[in-house]
Amino acid sequence: MADLRVVKKSEEVQALKTANEHTRSGFEAILNGIEPGLKEYEMSALFEYKVRCSGSKGLGFPTIAASGGNAVILHYVENDDTMKSGDLLLLDFGALHDNYSADISRTIPVNGKYSERQKYFTILFLKRKKRLLRLLNQAFLMQNSMKFARRSY
Repeated sequence: MADLRVVKKSEEVQALKTANEHTRSGFEAILNGIEPGLKEYEMSALFEYKVRCSGSKGLGFPTIAASGGNAVILHYVENDDTMKSGDLLLLDFGALHDNYSADISRTIPVNGKYSERQKYFTILFLKRKKRLLRLLNQAFLMQNSMKFARRSY
């Protein structure tokens, strides 16, 4: 079963790309609509509205829109607090297309601007993520070259 999750046919890859495009459309709507004083569920509703307007049949899973202290609650789905200026909004969302779901996580400032501290940690995280992805890619290449070498004998 695990192999089915890794290897995709071209139509499956296209379905995932389309799901990601629908998700991008919803995320752009959030970026344009977010402001202090709105409720978390308004961001979730805006996301779903735009996703459906872009042609998706719906969501792959319930959207998480967690602002402020709610962002540390694993799988927070209440989405009912008022977003405040200075808070960050953690989003976990994904549109559905042909039974394939995008799954994206993003953290954005409610007021549109990161504080110096938020900016510091965001840049730190992105640098670490970039380094980790580079290491994972190297490990993946090494592992697959070893498999190929074994098959050659």
